[in-house]
Amino acid sequence: MHARPTPGDPVVVDYRKWLDRQHHRFAARALGDDRHGTWLAIPAGTPLTGGPRTGTFRRTSVVLVPSGGWWTAEFSSPDEELPLYLDVCTPPLLTRDHLLMVDLDLDVLRSRDGTTWLEDREEFELHRSELGYPRWLAEGAARAAELLLESVRSGREPFGRASEPWLARAERL
Repeated sequence: MHARPTPGDPVVVDYRKWLDRQHHRFAARALGDDRHGTWLAIPAGTPLTGGPRTGTFRRTSVVLVPSGGWWTAEFSSPDEELPLYLDVCTPPLLTRDHLLMVDLDLDVLRSRDGTTWLEDREEFELHRSELGYPRWLAEGAARAAELLLESVRSGREPFGRASEPWLARAERL
């Protein structure tokens, strides 16, 4: 059993793609835990490297690493264009200073007006074929995506208001 981060600990967030290809990477800081999982802060200006999304985070956001499940969630201010961005991925592995998961292409997004959708189905199908996703991996990702879509649409926590105190805490860092 690996030690988990304690509040204030720096954590490297490392999204990979299947077959251990670098996807993107950034630094975060542990905020704490609740019944939904471990919350990490990403301060505004944090560099994002290693993949198609490079640059810096414009606004402070938080990442939820669930206690169980095939996803991670990034929450930002409700006035942002996309205040909720869920990555479907292998179950995240979190140690005291490192978060590692394999991004499986599918994303569930919620816009500022509440519109929710599943993105990148085509990329998922392409990678499923080209990269040879094993059946268990493809089925786990597809199942997670559908459950997440339904959970976000219904406002089931942690996709309702659970992120609000964590975002407030991250803003104070």
